[in-house]
Amino acid sequence: MVKRFSCITAMVCSACVAGFAQQQLTLTAAIDTALARNRDLAKLALSLQSELLARESAAADFAVTVRPSGSASRSDQRSSYNYGVDAIRKFAWGTELMLGGNAQDYGFDDSPVSKRNDVRIEVSQPLFRYAGPLINLNRLVYEESQVIAARRNIELRKQIWSCRLSKRMWKYFGSGGSWTPKESP
Repeated sequence: MVKRFSCITAMVCSACVAGFAQQQLTLTAAIDTALARNRDLAKLALSLQSELLARESAAADFAVTVRPSGSASRSDQRSSYNYGVDAIRKFAWGTELMLGGNAQDYGFDDSPVSKRNDVRIEVSQPLFRYAGPLINLNRLVYEESQVIAARRNIELRKQIWSCRLSKRMWKYFGSGGSWTPKESP
């Protein structure tokens, strides 16, 4: 029984040692591993995500906005209700287009004017303040340039780290040494 247990233990230990044996790295595998585990690149990736969110926030000024509305009132003799929805969109020149619908119930029983529905289309254009695409699109253009700069910074750092790692690996391989993953690049 003891011999059998020690044989099984020896087999399991040898399998574990063989499974954890160090492998030689190729240049591309070493570069991929180093780039995947680099903290500086992880910080830059997070800053890129932040810039992408800022760009989405700037672009939201020109997206369609849906705004619900409603009111209710009650007096001794009657109740009245007013509810509706508006869709608003701003364009590069500052023009705002609003399309909305509204339903009203004034609470008069048996009256043909008690209930009313309407549809509105409204266009507004500022004359001087915030007029023109250069002023209105300024924040969006700025955020897009920040996203481009963040992407460029990530690629630049990847190239720098790849060159550093390639030089160190050349030093080890060129001198006949071997390099294992435990050694730092």
